[in-house]
Amino acid sequence: MRGWAYDWFKSYLGERFHYVELNGRKSEMARATNGVPQGSNLGPILFSIYINDINRMKLHGSLTLFADDINLFYVGDSPEGLIISMKEDLLQIQRWLDVNRLFMNTKKTNYVLFRKPNTMLPEDLVLSLNSGVLERMRCARFLGLFIDEYLCWDDHINFVMKKISPIVGIMFRLRNVLDFSPLKTIYYGLIQSNLQYMILIWSTATQSLLAPLETLQNKVVKIILKAPLLTPTDRIYQVSKILRIRELANYVAAGFGFSILHGFMKSQTIFVRNLTVHSHGTRSISKLYLRPFKTTKYGKNGVYNQICQAYNSLTDDLLQSRSLSHFKNQFKKKISSLLETKCEDNCL
Repeated sequence: MRGWAYDWFKSYLGERFHYVELNGRKSEMARATNGVPQGSNLGPILFSIYINDINRMKLHGSLTLFADDINLFYVGDSPEGLIISMKEDLLQIQRWLDVNRLFMNTKKTNYVLFRKPNTMLPEDLVLSLNSGVLERMRCARFLGLFIDEYLCWDDHINFVMKKISPIVGIMFRLRNVLDFSPLKTIYYGLIQSNLQYMILIWSTATQSLLAPLETLQNKVVKIILKAPLLTPTDRIYQVSKILRIRELANYVAAGFGFSILHGFMKSQTIFVRNLTVHSHGTRSISKLYLRPFKTTKYGKNGVYNQICQAYNSLTDDLLQSRSLSHFKNQFKKKISSLLETKCEDNCL
């Protein structure tokens, strides 16, 4: 980098000073020789450029970056072998950090060993770095998603319930002063936004874990409609045009598959159609191929198969949607029409 581009960045990063203020007293000004201005527009971009070559390291695990949040993922049959690979990678990453004058906060660095519930782990498994032992977590937070060691999603579901329960209480008090439309707006902004976040992943939980959250959703929809407590569940969703948790998950899964396969979004996920697996003609030859899995929880009911099943259930008119927004609108209308056939003719 040279010329006017270099001068521009030099002007942006140079001649910056900082000081400390404590109890009304200010320290002397000190020149900032490292880093980028916090809260600036170019700060995240410059930081990403600065650490971008970390992906060039030959690591045992796969590296995922989100700003300054670095995650490593490993797959293996032996916990001892995984720990060895993790130690080797951490030493290599530590050398890279030292060269680039960056610092790893070992207090915030931890790891999770994902496994089936009945899998036993040796008690002497220890992962250390710089004479410090890294903490092994039962559950870790990754971009707002709580991932537990068994992938049961109970921690995340409990987190969502604790987050939206106070909002449900507020809406209960507002039902006497607000009409249906503003109450529904509050629902979409403060409740469904929390329900929909990462729902494609955590909705693979068992029905017993989802049941309390579904009960809470039923309660708030009845509050929005000011409906009696014993109103049939299908009826309140048919009238309110609100998607239930399972319908919302199916809606997101179908939209994800539609966006990728119709060129509206790019993804590393590769979907295979039946016609590439077998050549004989069938009615489902153009549908997505469902991979055979040995397990139900971690395979058959996994995210990939959920997307494939949701996409395969789409009708021809939905598949011919001209845009993603048109597809979403038509999909919601389909769900509403299905609910109407299940509901009785009586009104609330």
